[in-house]
Amino acid sequence: MNIEITSTQLIIGSGIAIILLLVIFLVKKRKKKQVAWIKCKKCGEVYPVKDQNEWGERNISYNCSKCNSDIKVAFCGYCDDCEKFIGFRKYTLGNRLLRGAKTAVKEAVTGLLNPVDGIMSGIKTLERLVDSIPSASAAGTCPFCNNVYLECPQCGYTVKFPVSVEQSDTIVNCSNCHTKMKHP
Repeated sequence: MNIEITSTQLIIGSGIAIILLLVIFLVKKRKKKQVAWIKCKKCGEVYPVKDQNEWGERNISYNCSKCNSDIKVAFCGYCDDCEKFIGFRKYTLGNRLLRGAKTAVKEAVTGLLNPVDGIMSGIKTLERLVDSIPSASAAGTCPFCNNVYLECPQCGYTVKFPVSVEQSDTIVNCSNCHTKMKHP
């Protein structure tokens, strides 16, 4: 069995692998970002806190736009079961691209016999990740009862994730705007 790799294939394959590695390292540095949200306990209305300087102050109260009751500032979520505020991590398209770029690099490394085919299958993996059902824009776990909550990428509404995170390929619908989403 005679394996021949031309210098052009080697240059193209290594160039694309270097670009994908750069994508991995650049996206990894700005991976997650916290966002603050407020939720009314009476009617369940959820909307973002406009001024991020107010996040540290716990005694600020807002009036709900629907029912006009006083509500507290929450960091991205509120667990309905144990009535505690939970912290969410913001997930961006970069996180999904990071995962896809890692897969693409693995495909390129395993495809060293034919680097162009390896890179093409890696790019198909990237496209499949980006074009699939949208991931939630944020996710958080309640530290008291371990319920997992997702933030709808369309309207920002907080939705309880019905299964454990190990089954993260489960698709849920937003109860507010009915957008389909999965755990990021």
